[in-house]
Amino acid sequence: MRSRPRVLAGLVGGGLLLWLSLALLDAHQDLGIGFALGSLGGRNTTVERLLEKGAQGRLSTSVKLRGQVIGRSPLLDGVVYQIEDRTGSIWVQSNDTQVELGQVLIVQGKPQYQAAVVDGLDFGGFYLAEQRRRVSKAI
Repeated sequence: MRSRPRVLAGLVGGGLLLWLSLALLDAHQDLGIGFALGSLGGRNTTVERLLEKGAQGRLSTSVKLRGQVIGRSPLLDGVVYQIEDRTGSIWVQSNDTQVELGQVLIVQGKPQYQAAVVDGLDFGGFYLAEQRRRVSKAI
C-alpha cells in the first residue's frame, strides 16, 4: 500500500505533467479536419458524450460543444480554457488568447487524449484542440 504523501505527490506530478504537455503541444494544429459544417452549424454534442466515446476508443475527428468558459490559463503560444455544459467540463487548447471568463461559446475541435504517466499510473485526460469557435447566446 502506498503512503498518502507519495500518492499525493503522484497526483500533483501527473497534473503538472499534463499542463506541461499541453504547453508544449504544437501550436499549429491541422485546421482542415471536419469543417463540412461551415460556420459551426449542425448538432452539438455534450461533454459527457465526448468523454464516453473517448473512453470507448471512439473519438471523432471533429466535435462541436456549447458551454460557458469557467477557467483559463495562458500557454507559451495560446491559451487553454475550460468550458462547462450541463453534463460536465473539458479543457480546450487554442492559439487565440481572446477568451473571457463567463463567455458562452460554441467550440468545434478535435478531441485529443494526453497521457500523464507517473509511477506506472496514467493520470491523463481528454481535451479539445480548438479548430473554430464563436460566441453564443446564454445557455
